Amino acid sequence: MLVAEPLSNKTAHHVSQALLTRVFCLYGFPETLASDQGKEFVNSILDNMAKICGFKKILTTSYHPAANGQVERTNSTIINIISAFCNEGGTDWSQLLPMSVFAYNTSVHSSTLETPFFLCHGFDPKLPSDLALLSEEPNNLDIPQYRQELIQNLKIAFEKVKENINKAQLKQKNYYDKRNKTIDREFKLGELVLCYKDVAPEGQRTKFFKKWHGPYRIAKVQGSNVTLQSLESPFEPFSTHGNKIKLYYPSEPLPLRSIDEPNQKLTEEKYSKEYKQDEENIIAYAKHSLNKSRDEDSSDFNDEDSSEQEAGPSGLSF
Repeated sequence: MLVAEPLSNKTAHHVSQALLTRVFCLYGFPETLASDQGKEFVNSILDNMAKICGFKKILTTSYHPAANGQVERTNSTIINIISAFCNEGGTDWSQLLPMSVFAYNTSVHSSTLETPFFLCHGFDPKLPSDLALLSEEPNNLDIPQYRQELIQNLKIAFEKVKENINKAQLKQKNYYDKRNKTIDREFKLGELVLCYKDVAPEGQRTKFFKKWHGPYRIAKVQGSNVTLQSLESPFEPFSTHGNKIKLYYPSEPLPLRSIDEPNQKLTEEKYSKEYKQDEENIIAYAKHSLNKSRDEDSSDFNDEDSSEQEAGPSGLSF
């Protein structure tokens, strides 16, 4: 069952007020509240509400929307519905939101083969088409009998929905595994890794910013999630999913390679030998160039000497 409320901003006060009045007071208080790590959910107001009302807060890992994939998918569906009917500027989206949510809740979903409205309330709401086609129902309704029938229908529906959801989850898992790389290794405590973050810092161009950050040290491994600790002490540990990290290899100078052997890794002995040979060649070439330059200078000096002797003053010879 989807509940959506337009908010002027997403401060902790507005979000907690909407949860209390539009969700908890209408549908009851939950046992757990799952959310991302946004500031509107991670704050003292919601922490105090959780303590007073007795529910547990669960935070998804950073930069991993798939951890709360049902919410992400629902948001995408609602946005698509509103986009089909809103004006060119999209300024009337808040007016279209209630009807869009109602359309979503009264549509049969492929995973459950039922409508969210029926699974929540035990009956389907009257639609405009129902009011136009169906005749008036008698008012002599037996309340106890109706209650029993409602409970029985919900039990049957929940059993079928559970079976349908299991089938849908298996199908979605197979589809996901084909499109996404699974983690083929287990990370260990203390390993250095890089963390993938596709959200650019404020004020930085998203096109050119580096998406792999680090290195970080693995401080905790819990299932497919890991807790990372920055090597710089002021930063607090944070959690992320295993498919968002990769091993970090420190940068080291690579040995020089021969032109004739571009793909052959030189051993330390061969590298030292060739480096020494190159050094000797460079020194020999420098000496040769220096001697040649000296010879040329000496030759030029001797030529100038001889010319001065031949062209001496008024017939004098030396």
